[in-house]
Amino acid sequence: MIIDYQIIPHRRQRYDTVGDYYGKHGAWNFRVSRMKDYRYEVLVFLHEIIEFMLVRLAGIKLRDIDRWDRDYEKWRQDDSAPCGCKLYEEPGDDPHAPYHLQHVTATKCERLIADALGVKWSEYNAAVEAL
Repeated sequence: MIIDYQIIPHRRQRYDTVGDYYGKHGAWNFRVSRMKDYRYEVLVFLHEIIEFMLVRLAGIKLRDIDRWDRDYEKWRQDDSAPCGCKLYEEPGDDPHAPYHLQHVTATKCERLIADALGVKWSEYNAAVEAL
């Protein structure tokens, strides 16, 4: 498995996200938005790679995740999901997301690593939200 990990300007993401993964040219590509603190970029990358591995092991298709994430951002503009449920800060936090369990598990790991790095979760979260 080839992993291509790049830190990029936020505007170069495929859609409005701070971390992204996809397959292309025989590699698994991970893109993380550049942030003021390198530890934040590491945390996003670790979240993405953990989520990605769990998704692959569960047999969830990346196209289903991409479709969910893009649709979710459209629903956000209307301020409601088609099912009538409230919208969450992140598409993967929504219990209807096809990768919800994998996303929540990756977030738990991310929080543990943040603590080990001395990163205050509230400051990190604010930096992510500011992008």
